[in-house]
Amino acid sequence: MMTLFIVFCMLCSGCISEDGTPATTVAPTTLPPTTTVTPTTVPPNVITTPLYASDLQEKMAEAEIAYAAAPANQQERLEALQALLDDHDPDYEEIYEAYTDYEAAVLEYQYVLYRYYHTSILLEHTTPIEGDLLALKKDTLPFGRPHGDMYTFGELNMKGEDYESYTDRLIKKLILKGIDGEDTRDEIIGGLEAFEEFLTGYHDMIIGYLYYDLSTILFRQSLYSDILIHDCNPTCI
Repeated sequence: MMTLFIVFCMLCSGCISEDGTPATTVAPTTLPPTTTVTPTTVPPNVITTPLYASDLQEKMAEAEIAYAAAPANQQERLEALQALLDDHDPDYEEIYEAYTDYEAAVLEYQYVLYRYYHTSILLEHTTPIEGDLLALKKDTLPFGRPHGDMYTFGELNMKGEDYESYTDRLIKKLILKGIDGEDTRDEIIGGLEAFEEFLTGYHDMIIGYLYYDLSTILFRQSLYSDILIHDCNPTCI
């Protein structure tokens, strides 16, 4: 699978199951992360460089624009691919190129989705203060997800195996069979429909993971900082 975005590849890393069947079942994490008491002194590996309110607000404005546009781009690429599949004499080389464009649009949307929710959650649990700093809203930490379930990285990573099963083990493989002379249009169409349905749940899991992860990070950070910092203990914000 093409490595277009570092964040996405981090989320989707994982081994593909032996049979390549998209059938992983992941149980949601419904409660906020468990909190434990830790020392209030700053750990030696923490990066205390602050995140600035103006920078985060600018990122949010950019993310909102991208988040509004990305679904339409993905749908446009999907429709272009479907049009080629509906042709009475399909060119599977063109189908492969169109599928590559569609897959890139899917990855772009997931990157935008991640950036949008990551930034909005940080803004929701901080308050701008003097010096362009962001004070942590400690009374809100840790937090749950307002609507929907929360997921750990391990749970999301398991679901990422199914993502690769659809893209590399199913759809792309069927297109290559078409290039070799088989008529696989109906199977490709069925695979795309299943993949689109899968993406709905997968995108919800990405959001649930961000709530879980940032709740953990911000609560831990609140034990030794009053403002939002890069941290990197071990995860950077």
